[in-house]
Parts: sequence; C-alpha cells; structure tokens
Amino acid sequence: MIIYVCTSAERHVVAAYFGYWGASLRKSVRLVSYKQLFSFSRLPRATYIFADLERLPAWQRERAALYWHHLKKTWPEARLLNHPLRTQRRYSLLRTLNKSGMNGFDVFRLEEDRTPSRFPVFIRRENSHSGPESELLHTPDELDAALRQMTERMAADDLLITEFLNRPDPQGRFWKYSAFVFEDRIVPAHLFVEDAWCVKAPMFVDDEIIAAERDYIEGNPHESHLREVARLGQIEYGRIDYGIVDGQPQVYEINTHPQIVGAFDNHAAARSEARERSARLIESAFRAIDDASAGKESVAPPVVAGPAWWRERSLAYGVCVALSKSIGRPSLAPWFYHQLLRLASFAMSKGLLPDAPSPDVKSQTEDRDSRH
Repeated sequence: MIIYVCTSAERHVVAAYFGYWGASLRKSVRLVSYKQLFSFSRLPRATYIFADLERLPAWQRERAALYWHHLKKTWPEARLLNHPLRTQRRYSLLRTLNKSGMNGFDVFRLEEDRTPSRFPVFIRRENSHSGPESELLHTPDELDAALRQMTERMAADDLLITEFLNRPDPQGRFWKYSAFVFEDRIVPAHLFVEDAWCVKAPMFVDDEIIAAERDYIEGNPHESHLREVARLGQIEYGRIDYGIVDGQPQVYEINTHPQIVGAFDNHAAARSEARERSARLIESAFRAIDDASAGKESVAPPVVAGPAWWRERSLAYGVCVALSKSIGRPSLAPWFYHQLLRLASFAMSKGLLPDAPSPDVKSQTEDRDSRH
C-alpha cells in the first residue's frame, strides 16, 4: 500500500491520474489529506508520500514530522518519501542549487540585504504554484516599482525575487522539461514548448517537438544530474521542472504535489505515444515503492499532548504580542509569530532543535508488530 498525503483542497491534482492512466494502481494507492492522517486511530504499515509541503503551514509540517519519525521508529525499513521539515522547498532549494553551482541563477527574499546581480528577474509567491506574479523586470527601477505595488496587497514575506535564466530557440520558443523523482529513480514526464517565457502547457507540437519529447522520455538524458539535484534538496518525491541553457539543466522548482499525467490536452493525439510511455514509467515507479507487507501491521499514532503543546505556542505568541506593542506596531504580532515558527522549523531541519518537545510527544506504543 502507498498512502499519498496532501492538502484537502488539492487532492484533485493527482486524482485525475489515478482515475485514468493510473487506474490499475487504485487498489494500492490511498489518497488522504493531512487532516485525515492526523485523525487516524491506527497508522497502517505502508509507503507514505508526504506531498504538497509547499502549501502546509509550519505547524502542520511540524506535526507531519512527528508522524514521519513515529513511523520510522516503528518500522525502520519503511519507505517515507519527503521529510516534512528537511525536504527543501522553493527558496531553500534554489539557494542550495545556486551555491552548489548547479544553477546559474539565484533567488532572494525581500528582507534580505542581498540584491539580484543579473536581470531580468520576476516576482512570485514562495509557496504557490499559480505562476509568477509579475512580468519579466529588466532593471532595478522596474523591480522596485513592481515591489511597491505588490506589497500593498501581498505579504512581503511570501514574495520571492527570482533571476530569470532560459533562452528561446531560433523560432522564439521556450522549452521546459519535467521529470519525476521516486526515491533515487528519475522518470521523464514531458516536454512543453511555448512562445511565453513562463511555460505551463504544450502550446506548440510539431514533428520536431514530438521527436524530441519521445527521445527525452526514452533516453532520460539528464538522469544523473537530476538525481543529484533531488539529493541536495532532500526530496524523494516530486516533479522537477527545468530548462536547458548552454547544455546545462537549470532547475526552476521541484513540486512535491504535481499533476502526474493529465487525462487530456489540446494535442493529446499528437503526443499520445509519449504520454502513454511516460504514464507507464510512472506507474512502474509507483509499483517499485509499494510496500508489499502493507495492511498486515498497524500502530497507534503519536500523541500530541494538547495542553502543553498549545501552552508553549500561546506563550510564544504572547511574547510576539508584547514585542509588537513595545515598538508601537501591535498589528505586527502575527508577522513576528510567523517568523518565529519559520526560525524554529529551520533549526529543527538542521538538527539544532529536536523535531518536537519531548514532554509533548510520546508513542502510545513501542510495539512495531501491534495489530488491529
């Protein structure tokens, strides 16, 4: 069994795949929301995919991490894809890839002292998959003007400035490649070509592109590079979106809850061979991570001692309220609290703090062979 965990509102993103291309997997893959996971009276032995981490608030990622560690302690050999805290999300991943030399572009938060060294740039939300919030901005003045306008209606701490790095082909079209990571397996998904710099769909399909997509899916030419990208980002499941610049992959993001293979698109007939091949490779990858012993064992979930857990949070929020009042800006209390949670999550991901306060979390059982 595979238990695929995502946010309630986004289950439809993968449900389409399991309803069509991946229909044969429906008996072995169970889609649940994080809310449902946290309400389970028993946790079955299974492969768990912790998906959609970009959309989770800090407290849900922390709680999901408790489940991750509880499952790993109960079944050390269990496959648990994506640690809810260690898995790098958009900003940290792009910073890591830039520092390592694997990406030639950088990303910036608004509160940083660093500024872009190359243009154009664009602005997007850190935790959204809805695409950029701006057009390409070609000068510092254009960037400043866009930021002044956006911060009137968007939270500054959710905005990222990203240097743009891709190049059009001789026909002025941009190519974007996508591949899935399943543990250490890289599975090519598709090749999209558009005349827009932000490529979201297969706008152009001709003989050249059909052949290129077929060769990409069959040849998996960037496999070793993408495997190293996923390793650096500590990501075991997701879709890697990237372009090729001067022969070098430039990774734009790894979406931990992507659409897998849609049932239809405007060029479904022309791309049918490539889509079917990709769908079969993805199906094989899901089967490879399936836990064959699932359903034979279960364990009670970890206990979060509510009063102590929330008392600590209430105390922390009280400090944030006092701090904001002391500087005459009481409305900043939620922002201070959000930054405190981010700092705590970062410290936990680096091992500087325990994954959870030990007085608050304990296992209801240490018996890894407990059953219904």
